[in-house]
Amino acid sequence: MRKVLDAIAIISFLLSGTVVGLIGYAYLTLTNEKKQEEIKEYIMDQAKDLIQDQIGGFMPDVPSVTGGVEVPDVPSLPKF
Repeated sequence: MRKVLDAIAIISFLLSGTVVGLIGYAYLTLTNEKKQEEIKEYIMDQAKDLIQDQIGGFMPDVPSVTGGVEVPDVPSLPKF
């Protein structure tokens, strides 16, 4: 029974140490200005790709030739 409790204590210690280490690494990474810029650039690139994919299907094709100009009939102004 003692060996089982010791094994559980060791596993708990390792998990706690891992969590603290990962939190420390994340904090140091996120407070580093160079890493912040890299993260911003990555997010912007991903957002551009998503926006282009979403907008690309909705944009109509630009015609190569347009028709003639039609000017609608405009009523003349009243004379006073």
